[in-house]
Amino acid sequence: GHLYEVSPDGRERSRISNTTILNIFDAIWSFDAGKAVLRIVRDGEVNNFSASFGSTTQGVFLSKNIKFIAPAPTENKIAYLEEVGGKGIVFTADFENKNKRQIFSAPISEFLLFWQATENLSLLTRPSATEKGHLYALNIKNKNLEKLYEGTGLNILWSKSGKEFFISEGSGGNVQNAVFSVKDNK
Repeated sequence: GHLYEVSPDGRERSRISNTTILNIFDAIWSFDAGKAVLRIVRDGEVNNFSASFGSTTQGVFLSKNIKFIAPAPTENKIAYLEEVGGKGIVFTADFENKNKRQIFSAPISEFLLFWQATENLSLLTRPSATEKGHLYALNIKNKNLEKLYEGTGLNILWSKSGKEFFISEGSGGNVQNAVFSVKDNK
């Protein structure tokens, strides 16, 4: 329940908050690491608490219907996928949940969300060993949705630059890995 800043080698450790928060199972950190959305289990439900850290922890609770949260790569904003009326709706907001904007809606809510570049999010269908997965790019400004890649058992990890991603997919009972260049489309 305590939050610490730890050096990469694990030797130096300093407590960054005097507030004890129990049952945190995930933390999505802001670009500058001064804020985070804490995913907390309480009474069998997931609560999403967007917090700022100092001698006290302050923040706001977000909707309990949030399925996935992605931090912006270069600013203190988040995108999140919320299930509303059986639909998946993607919003962007700051960490205080101000300036909230709906940017996308889909008839399904089971996909992963990544914010890989300033103006682009990507949506990945949940990986399945037996079904094709699909990766889409969503332009935040013009709302254009473009298919980037598909593959069975597809899972990805974006590079820090947002210009390529690591692919893991199933093929003939084996796992294949590769790096995909968005610019070169290969």
